[in-house]
Amino acid sequence: MNKTAKKSYLWDYDKKVAIQYARVGECNMCGQCCQGVINFSVVGIIKNDDPESGGRATSEEGQWAEVSPNGQKIYFKMKEYEPCDRQCKNLLEDGRCGAYSQRSTLCREWPFSPSDLIPFPDCSYKFIKVGEWTFDEILNQKAEKEKIRCQK
Repeated sequence: MNKTAKKSYLWDYDKKVAIQYARVGECNMCGQCCQGVINFSVVGIIKNDDPESGGRATSEEGQWAEVSPNGQKIYFKMKEYEPCDRQCKNLLEDGRCGAYSQRSTLCREWPFSPSDLIPFPDCSYKFIKVGEWTFDEILNQKAEKEKIRCQK
């Protein structure tokens, strides 16, 4: 169970904004997120020494979540939650995860943003919005940093 804040970014290519969140709280192991399995696609692992690679790792359409476990960026394609009859194969009869200590990166990092919590009212995680930037603001900040770097 994680007692420290985990940072994530939501890259919204439709609205051209990036939002940084800090997820706080601990998993209360309610099992709700495992009952109607949510499918995400893992796009890839991007090394932090290549900050320009993030956009190329996505399709640059829709919404993408970015998390950085172990110092490497991983992108997940966000989809609308659609309840289904399936459940995770690791879900025990009491609603807890039978593989909690060995769960996947997706399971460790989820939820990514406040919208992920809407269908799961018993989830114990909360989010703090750290910042929001338009894509133009991000590009301008990168250009300013590059200008300063080149002047040195």
